[in-house]
Amino acid sequence: MNLRSKVLEMEKRVEETVKERAMMKREHGILVSQKKEVESQVASLEKEKDLLQKHLTEAEGKIDWLRTKLESADTKSDRALTMLRDTVSLLCESNNVKEDMIVTEKMLDGEIEPYASKLEVIKTAFSNKETVVEEMKQQLEFLQNSVAMADKKNSLLSLFFFSSYSYCCSSVFCICC
Repeated sequence: MNLRSKVLEMEKRVEETVKERAMMKREHGILVSQKKEVESQVASLEKEKDLLQKHLTEAEGKIDWLRTKLESADTKSDRALTMLRDTVSLLCESNNVKEDMIVTEKMLDGEIEPYASKLEVIKTAFSNKETVVEEMKQQLEFLQNSVAMADKKNSLLSLFFFSSYSYCCSSVFCICC
C-alpha cells in the first residue's frame, strides 16, 4: 500500500497543482487584462498630454502675440499723446517759435496717421482763428479810429455851428442896436 498511497498522494498533488495552475492562469488573465487597461489609460493620457501641450503652445503664442500687440498699442498711444501735448502746447503758447512746428512723427502701420491729420486740422483751425482774431482786432482799431475821427468832426461841427450861431446872433444884435 505504500505505492498506492504514494500514487494517491501524487494524484492529489497533481490535482492541487492543476487547480493552482488554473487559478494562476485566471490570475494571469486578470493581470493581462489589467495591464491592457493600464496601457490603454497610459496611451489615452499621453494623447491628452500631447493635446494639452499643443493647446499650451498655442496659448503661449497668443499671449506673446497679445503682449506684442499691447506693447505696440502702448507705443502708439504714447506717440499720439505726445502729438496731442505738442499740439496743446503749440496752441497755448503765443505765436512765437513753435508756430511753424509740424508733426513729423513717424507713423506705425498708418494707425496714428488719422489722428495726426486731425491734429493738423485742429492746428490749422486755431491758426485760422488767430488770423480771424487779428483781422477783427484791426477792424476794431479802424472802427475806434473812425469813431474818434467822427467825434472830432462832430466837435468841430458843433464848434462851427456854435460859432456860426454866435456870429448870426451877434450880427442880428448889431443890426438891432
